[in-house]
Amino acid sequence: MRDLWIRVVSLQKQEGADPETMEFFTKARGGFIKEAGCFRIFYQENQMTGMAGVLTRLDIFLDYVELHRSGEVRQKTKFVLGKPENFEYTIPQGTILLGVKTQKIEILREEGQVRSVDLKYEIWQGEREKLGDYHLTISIQEAQEKDEK
Repeated sequence: MRDLWIRVVSLQKQEGADPETMEFFTKARGGFIKEAGCFRIFYQENQMTGMAGVLTRLDIFLDYVELHRSGEVRQKTKFVLGKPENFEYTIPQGTILLGVKTQKIEILREEGQVRSVDLKYEIWQGEREKLGDYHLTISIQEAQEKDEK
């Protein structure tokens, strides 16, 4: 694992609401995990995301992405193009069963490293209640030694 800088841009268009965009930069740790067969990134959520103290992990495989959260928010969501997936979203107030329908996955790799992930998806509660459309873009670059000082 090595130090990384990531830029996260999230566009959320929840049903009946105006679109919201959030962007932040944060330090992360990441690298290829041979045993898991994926590129893995860990980062701490912050006040801007409303999930301060929550640890987020992205497992980036060849053709799908898994998002794991632990702490006050617990979540494991698998983004597979064209395949609806159910997941539990747990916050201190309780747990809700949600579904995700992934419409786009683009993973840019250069020199054996993941450089960006671009996801478009819908979140559903049950089969008939669409909660919103989401677009998540994560750009990844290695931290330079001078960044550490």
